Amino acid sequence: MLHSLGLIGQIYISVFALSGFICFAAISRARKFQDPEVRRGLVGLLATAGGWALLRAAGFLLPDPFRVPVYIIGLTVGFATVWAWLYFCSAYSGRTYHRNASLRRVSAAIFLTVVAIKATNPIHGAYFTAREVSTPFAHLAVEHNVLHWTATGLSYVLSAVGLFMIFQLFFESGYDTRPLSVLSLLIGLPVVVDIIAQFTPLLVNIIYAPVGVAVFAVGVLFV
Repeated sequence: MLHSLGLIGQIYISVFALSGFICFAAISRARKFQDPEVRRGLVGLLATAGGWALLRAAGFLLPDPFRVPVYIIGLTVGFATVWAWLYFCSAYSGRTYHRNASLRRVSAAIFLTVVAIKATNPIHGAYFTAREVSTPFAHLAVEHNVLHWTATGLSYVLSAVGLFMIFQLFFESGYDTRPLSVLSLLIGLPVVVDIIAQFTPLLVNIIYAPVGVAVFAVGVLFV
């Protein structure tokens, strides 16, 4: 199966699969955190980031009938990384937002609404459209529509809120914020690649965010 995808297909699968495996391998280190809430948030971030990357890799390998459902499941798991990240940021920075019952209910409502929109995309097609292509290897080419970019914007706004919590903690504690700044750039870089892929045949037209989120999650663990 891998051989039939050619070198380019094998590279794509390897990049996404390796990103996922590294995230899951890093969970053992995350479990060493003594604070249970920090540990829970970080493990959740690594697990969802790794799961998203592995689902994207699986999407290249699975036959046609399964590619769109797996893609939608991956988008759902990917959106869950945002909430794991916010949970971690709140716990790590000493805040209690992650314990607030009202905020948890609002978060659950937003999450389920977005997931419902993703899941029903085969009906309305407003989130993305997909078609099977054979070049440079057989895969599902995805064109993201307005609801995708709306959800992406929401995800990055919420992620920025989490980053603000950590940056504020670092500033107040006198920690060096440069490594965190680099990580902030890494998580946003795949979106630039996503946009470029819409307009050039040099890149496969898929979502590259799983790789960026995976790198970011592992980076958070060590930085």
